[in-house]
Amino acid sequence: MEEHRSHNVTRAEDPLALLQSTLDAIPAYIAILDQAGKVVAVNAPWQRFAGEHPLISRSCGVGADFLAACESAGRASAELREMAQELARLLAGEREESVLEYSTNGPTGTAWYLSRMIRFEGMGAARVLVAQVNETERKKALEALKKSEERLQQAQKMEAIGQLAGGIAHDFNNILTAILGYGEILLEKLEAGSPLRKYAEQMRAGGSGRRN
Repeated sequence: MEEHRSHNVTRAEDPLALLQSTLDAIPAYIAILDQAGKVVAVNAPWQRFAGEHPLISRSCGVGADFLAACESAGRASAELREMAQELARLLAGEREESVLEYSTNGPTGTAWYLSRMIRFEGMGAARVLVAQVNETERKKALEALKKSEERLQQAQKMEAIGQLAGGIAHDFNNILTAILGYGEILLEKLEAGSPLRKYAEQMRAGGSGRRN
């Protein structure tokens, strides 16, 4: 009991440590910026992720200018340019929150991230919380699902075409059957010397050939 009470007192006396441990427990990549766009705090996932991300790797440390890094990266990417513009609006107090998605190209290929930036008041000054989540696996899963649906739709389309063609062939055979029947009837009714027999014979021959 005494040990538990001592532990609680230690926690109460160190709110910054409690805040840091809370941030570290969040799986999203989190950084807190001051009003100038400089990093004042990051969590452990952000630090671990720094080496894999072409933008964050240049601006992960406390004291780094994240806004400047976004603006620099924005010269080559319209998505990151938009992110820099949104961050500037947040820092200027023109917006309270911004959510956007962007992609980056790295050694392992294209990766997608969802970034949420929120302006808040903290320690007597405005702050911006930047939280980013890796959306790559979700994007790949959605793309695979889309391709599967497209393949299914194509298969269904081909099946429908096959059914239509089968129906047409069936109807055509019914017509040929009727033609052959009438041809046989004509041949039975016409006399041997009738000039119309040759037409009935051609009808029978043509119909038989089509059917075969």
